[in-house]
Amino acid sequence: EILGQNVLVDNRAGAGGNVATELTVRAAPDGYTVTLCTIAHAITPARMKLPFDSVRDFSFISMVGSMPNLLMAHPAQPFKNVGDVVAYAKANPGKLSFGTSGVGASPHLSMELLKSMTGANIVHVPYKGAAPALTDLLAGQVQLMFSTMPPSLPQVKAGKLKAIAVTSAKRSVTTPELPTIAEAGLPGYEQAAWMNESMPNPAVGAMMTYSLGAAPASVGKR
Repeated sequence: EILGQNVLVDNRAGAGGNVATELTVRAAPDGYTVTLCTIAHAITPARMKLPFDSVRDFSFISMVGSMPNLLMAHPAQPFKNVGDVVAYAKANPGKLSFGTSGVGASPHLSMELLKSMTGANIVHVPYKGAAPALTDLLAGQVQLMFSTMPPSLPQVKAGKLKAIAVTSAKRSVTTPELPTIAEAGLPGYEQAAWMNESMPNPAVGAMMTYSLGAAPASVGKR
């Protein structure tokens, strides 16, 4: 509605978002190709060499938003809070495992931060995406998981998984009943997955006039 023209959405999953970002950076810098970057855009260059420069090759337009990761457990596990998880992990080093959507992804870093702040020994089991990790958590193959909310919250609401805490500094409006990890006993803990919109650099053309700030206030509240 704001642009007055059609927008084609091309979902390119894979490689922590790098498939989509590489496609974007190879597009003509005419201002008509936009990508939704996630926090992986900032994390991945620290882990591996990429065929593009994650800063130089992009024009960053606007921050879209951020969301916490969700710490979950299989319902058979006795954990009621973060303290229970940490206590068990420290008493039984290496016996707990946690699944994530992949090495270096935001959920992985969420658990590594928890481990570094507590000294807990929990084994990382990386998967090729959140879906297979959730499948194994539901089956009890792993005991814990950090995940973004969109793929995991439906399983929690259905009673198939147990939500323990969120990683943000403040409670999520989506799950106000869940404490943050910081208020559950780890002051200073904070980790969130952010998203922004960017274009291939130098971005020019009509789309450069597009700004989320120009959107009606109601759009940002949905």
